[in-house]
Amino acid sequence: MQKFFQDKVILITGASSGIGRALSEKLAQMGAIIYNADLQKPSQNLPNIIFLPLDVRNFEQFQAVFQEILQKHNRIDILINNAGIGVAGEAQDLDLSAWQKVIDTNLWGVIHGSKIAYDLMIKQGFGHIVNMASMSALISFPLAIPYATAKHGVLGLSKSLRVEGAGFGVKVTAICPGFVESALYDNAIKSHTDTQKIKSTIPFPILRTEKAVQYILKGIVKNKGVVIFPFYTRLTMWLERLFPNLVSKFVLQKAVKDFRKNKI
Repeated sequence: MQKFFQDKVILITGASSGIGRALSEKLAQMGAIIYNADLQKPSQNLPNIIFLPLDVRNFEQFQAVFQEILQKHNRIDILINNAGIGVAGEAQDLDLSAWQKVIDTNLWGVIHGSKIAYDLMIKQGFGHIVNMASMSALISFPLAIPYATAKHGVLGLSKSLRVEGAGFGVKVTAICPGFVESALYDNAIKSHTDTQKIKSTIPFPILRTEKAVQYILKGIVKNKGVVIFPFYTRLTMWLERLFPNLVSKFVLQKAVKDFRKNKI
């Protein structure tokens, strides 16, 4: 795996914390040239990782980041669209500003990056676009509906662009993790809940960030169209497909009822 990533020029959005930071650190250790494009500068300087300020909602800023990297390296091998924001609460309690922020960051941010990278990689004749989707892109996901809406869009974009890109040598991968250690829970837009309550309602173990990185990097190396992990994510997806009424009534509706009982 180290040989695969060595000397690759990789742009990762939202790499100052969470999965993005863990990915950037691991890839830098493997000898990749890493650019972290984020709103927030990391709390400490990381060796072999170059920080570039970026709001993924701003297309012109995104273009400027690409141009700065191209001026130094004349190529970008991999783009990882990782930047995102969480949301927790019922649809009835979330105003349009919450929807706007989540969709603009989690979906339009990915569209912006994918558009610029795709056009560039067609000219290069190679490249890999990696888009961070979610378990919520695969199943019904109440209590985070704007998030699920955006991630369903990311998955659809990725799967469809992969087909078109194949003829140009451009690879596209969607990452669909379950619950992973991340600052996403702390920084989420919240309505009538808090971080502790969010985590207490998660029915599965929260995966260590380092383990998630292993799944993601293996998926990139193997050029998988969709990377789904851990096991319960794939299991839940198939259970809902095979027994939609059962899952909705006994799992999802129960989660909503429990949330309503414990509203702040």
